[in-house]
Formats: sequence, C-alpha cells, structure tokens
Amino acid sequence: MLEMYLCCFVFKQPKLWVSMLPWAQFWYNFSRHQSLGMTPFQAVFGRLPSSIIPYKEDGQDPSQLRESLKQRDQLLSQLKANLLKAQHYMKM
Repeated sequence: MLEMYLCCFVFKQPKLWVSMLPWAQFWYNFSRHQSLGMTPFQAVFGRLPSSIIPYKEDGQDPSQLRESLKQRDQLLSQLKANLLKAQHYMKM
C-alpha cells in the first residue's frame, strides 16, 4: 500500500519521492486499517486525528507560509486525482 501511495504521489515527478515520505507517513498513520478497525493515530492517542483544511489566503501571513500552504494544497489535489486514476485502473 505504501508503495502504491508513493507512486501516486510522485507519478509525474518520480525523483521527488524522498520529499514525499513525510506525506506518506501522514497518510499511513491517519488511514483506517482493517486489522485495527481504526487509524494507527487513533490506536495510539485514543481520538480521531484532525483533518487537513484547505488554506484560505490571508494577506497577513508570511509569504513563505502562503507559498508552502498553496503548494501543499496543490500537491494534495494532484494526489487525489492520481489516487482516483489508480482506483479506476484497478477496477478494470
């Protein structure tokens, strides 16, 4: 599963896989596991994890933070599209 997830993350830019490892770890820890009946985060902390909310631009935010959060949102949108493609492919 982790390999498939990383492939979906770096589909268009495979050389960036190392920079995507933190996101892969995040996905793994916050995804429901069949054997646990919950997420690993929930198993350790006893509560559901917070969700990632899309960034709403604020002119008072530092420019580096704005760019970082915009890139994060773009990356997550691309990941979602890639995962949908992978699901469609597996159904065939």
